[in-house]
Amino acid sequence: MSSKQSPKILFLTNWYPTKENPAGSIFVHEHALALKSAGADVTIIRIAAKKSTNFILEKEIERYQKDGIQVLSVFLKSRFSDVINANWWYLWRVLKTVISDKLSGHKIDYVHSNVIYPAAFLGHKLAKELRKPHYITEHWTNLKWVFNKPYYQKIGKEVYKKADAVFPVSDFLANQIEGYAGKEVHTVVVPNVVNPNIFKYSERSHTNKTKFLCVTNFWLAKKKSHKRPDVLIEAINLLPKTIQSKMELVFIGRGGGQEHLKEYVNKLNLECDIIFLGGQPKEIIAKRMQEAHFLLQATERETFGVVLAEAMSTGLPCIVSELAVLKELVHQKNGVFVPTNTPQDWAKVISSAVDGQLRFNNKEISEAIQHKFAYKTIGEMYLSETLRQT
Repeated sequence: MSSKQSPKILFLTNWYPTKENPAGSIFVHEHALALKSAGADVTIIRIAAKKSTNFILEKEIERYQKDGIQVLSVFLKSRFSDVINANWWYLWRVLKTVISDKLSGHKIDYVHSNVIYPAAFLGHKLAKELRKPHYITEHWTNLKWVFNKPYYQKIGKEVYKKADAVFPVSDFLANQIEGYAGKEVHTVVVPNVVNPNIFKYSERSHTNKTKFLCVTNFWLAKKKSHKRPDVLIEAINLLPKTIQSKMELVFIGRGGGQEHLKEYVNKLNLECDIIFLGGQPKEIIAKRMQEAHFLLQATERETFGVVLAEAMSTGLPCIVSELAVLKELVHQKNGVFVPTNTPQDWAKVISSAVDGQLRFNNKEISEAIQHKFAYKTIGEMYLSETLRQT
């Protein structure tokens, strides 16, 4: 395959947006769009088990176009979906049948898997059978799920090592992969994608209140997520009422715990305006970023921080928990680190922001990052590596 040809890529994933949750795992689709923007011909197969009331397994197969990319969605609906998702051999048999039935004669130059399990397990076996190169993009914060299980660990190491390249979305994640599978894994960092046509600079208007924004996920009532929006509420509760009255905090994100957090906020009787918008499309998120003065992210675990990159693309400075991975994005010209992810430390930094002690040049923040994570930029990073090997 010469560099002038459009490589035909089978993009394999377990994570992908759904009709019920169009923003869920959207970053996988955006990586496919990045390859398309750079000239690749991409076909996506999403295969996953889905919880239902069925005792008898039902296959739901749908073929459609999304942003000019052909998508083949395969859901295995069963009340035993967790067992099915954990059985990658069964998923492999289904995948083989689907490819034979739905993509017979479809040319494939290489297989590109997203996330080590189950997609990269399946992609490794498929590429081996087809005698094609295999590439993996890794987004997962929870690699220990695979590498703490002896059976999965052995296969996981082989999958990483035998891949023609593994594309972690950050240096931090690259180091994790090498820690689990060894230095011989060929890693090439390719970051997540930001749409510069949506996340673009806009002048902030002067208001009487400091506007904070948090784009996050919410835990279920009895199970906390590593995103920790609750820490921000606790921090605001520690602030004097005079500071609270000068601020607004907008939450955007999905998750069953949002109602639980709303109830808690109502009990606290805070002077701060706290607004819960639920899940929103990218266009609404971008508009809120353009209106806000600071993004708040009290996360305890990340592999990249795409929300931060999107915020910075609009010129929005970020106040974040001090994680090693976030130091690849955040520095003194575009944000502030909170030393410990505790309400006490968050309260101090939020108070400084409200008092006007934290000042940034919004336009410079945007200009420094605007095209760094654009579709074509990321797509060309992929193709420069894959074409180099052919």
